[in-house]
Amino acid sequence: MRLPIHLRGRARFAVVALACVAVAAPAAAARTAASANPPRISISVAAQVAAGARLVVKGRVTPAPARGSVLVQFRNVNGWRALGSTGLRQGRFEISRKLPPQLRSTQVRALFFEGERRRATSLARPVHVHVHAQPQPSPQPPVPPPAAPPLGDPLSEAVLMATVQRYSSLPNHLSGTPNSAAAQAEITSALAAAGMTIGQQAFTYPGFLPTQVSFTTGATSVPAAAIAPFLYSGTTPGVTAPLFYGNNGVFDKSKVAGKIVVASIAYQANARAVNLESGIEAAVEGGALGFVAVTQGVGDYPKWQDSNARTGTGPLPVVMVGKQSGKAVVKAAENGESGTLTLTADTTTACDRDVWGELEGADPSRRVFVGVPASSFTPSAAEHGAGVAILLGLARHYAAIPKSQRPVSLVFIAVGGHEIGWLGLQALLASSRASWFEAADAYVHLGSALGALTAGEEPNGEIVTSPVPPTSTALYNSENPLLVPAVGDIFAAAGVPTKVNEPFVVSGGEQTTAYAAGIPIASFSGSDLWFHTAGDLPATLSPRILAGDAEAFRRTVDLITALAPGLLRAENTLAAQHGSEIEAAKRAPTNPTLGSPGGTLGEHGVGGPAATPVAQCP
Repeated sequence: MRLPIHLRGRARFAVVALACVAVAAPAAAARTAASANPPRISISVAAQVAAGARLVVKGRVTPAPARGSVLVQFRNVNGWRALGSTGLRQGRFEISRKLPPQLRSTQVRALFFEGERRRATSLARPVHVHVHAQPQPSPQPPVPPPAAPPLGDPLSEAVLMATVQRYSSLPNHLSGTPNSAAAQAEITSALAAAGMTIGQQAFTYPGFLPTQVSFTTGATSVPAAAIAPFLYSGTTPGVTAPLFYGNNGVFDKSKVAGKIVVASIAYQANARAVNLESGIEAAVEGGALGFVAVTQGVGDYPKWQDSNARTGTGPLPVVMVGKQSGKAVVKAAENGESGTLTLTADTTTACDRDVWGELEGADPSRRVFVGVPASSFTPSAAEHGAGVAILLGLARHYAAIPKSQRPVSLVFIAVGGHEIGWLGLQALLASSRASWFEAADAYVHLGSALGALTAGEEPNGEIVTSPVPPTSTALYNSENPLLVPAVGDIFAAAGVPTKVNEPFVVSGGEQTTAYAAGIPIASFSGSDLWFHTAGDLPATLSPRILAGDAEAFRRTVDLITALAPGLLRAENTLAAQHGSEIEAAKRAPTNPTLGSPGGTLGEHGVGGPAATPVAQCP
């Protein structure tokens, strides 16, 4: 297949919106013509303020259908949210729900479904609620109303992809930003809607929130869509200097003093930058004033780069530029022209959090964690949206099973601080929850590129894809006879065969923290063509592969939870020994401007102060 780029006073009730009627929802022309009486919805809305801004929505579907259900929604800054759903009695329905304490103006509408098919949608009407009451503090993190409940199998292609679409509707999910908080609030809301006990652990760390990023040379200015900052590299309000072409990142550092280095950076498996960190170190050592990495990624997307927040901001501003826009930058550097690089950022202390939902099992003393990173650079449909979809799909699946049939408690966790050093689990282990986590039966990690397909870019820019998982993904399972080769076999049987790597030899992601703590792990991570770019959108995923990965993880969780108490830990001796021999922080991304492993600047880019657990984010 080929994918182109391209209420006032003390009154108890006050009616605030009446009689909104809608025509049938859009459908195929033939189907509409076949219906002599298309359904219509009328609704009335009242606010019951004595009960704390509670909305009572009543309505009727005409003609009265023999079957069907109604979903009532209200709107907030993030779009339409579910107020509640109900069945019909002779075409009539009623729903009463509380609004969030901070929401006093909204819109309400109703949707009528027959099975999974939407048949009609009412018009939206404004609702204004005036309440004289003392304000109540909102929970931390803020939990919005739950998203519309998924229809059908929570692990089906359609439901999984709907979650991916929702997550990736944000342009980025950078740690410590409103977007990251919004994504985590969505996840928390969905877990709460599934009936789970919600928890969170906040943590602070050195911040780096870019405010201005640009590069110009002569009459050429790199488009905003083709440039990205290297977080924690360094800042400048604007430095103008001669350009020096540093080839592929290997150059004579004695020639770069007072210059801006430009280098063309290739990538292994679309993930690992070749010569980038060593090139940046050479630029720092040589006295360069800036560094422009022309990234050889897909199209003109700049490749974002994982970094390390632990020691704060380094001395050399670095930006990443897409390869097409980068051609003019390279030419200017080859000609010895000058350029101006700007990279400013808010470097005050930042705060992020881990959030989770716990589903109690028959033996509540035992826990299995299922985790996914919630923060990322871009829309991140494959990198993390797919993992979020599987996390919520599994949560809904197991929540529908009787407690007696769930041997252990399951904790579904979304961790923060991913792209800036995998801070979330380390913060959790440094918190009062440490023993809770360390005593876990296992940690199941839903990493990047789940649901990805094999893709490549032709010289003419055309994208050629194949509906099979890419070879740049892998399973990282503890060296434990109960996990290896069983988990690999499970993925193969689910139709998504995936290679298996030993985590002691190589492992990247939050699962490394769990592994180093001696917790048995079953994990997946990898990359695809659009990894760490703004092109990582839902259209790049294979719904079939995503559903296969979800099924494989369901079977993996079933395998782990069916084991006798203590058995998996008893068989984890070798993996626990290996885990004790590594330092997870030193496998996390580095900040090469502060020194990368083996660099002459020393290892200041890794390790450093850990993220600090706090009661809540401001």
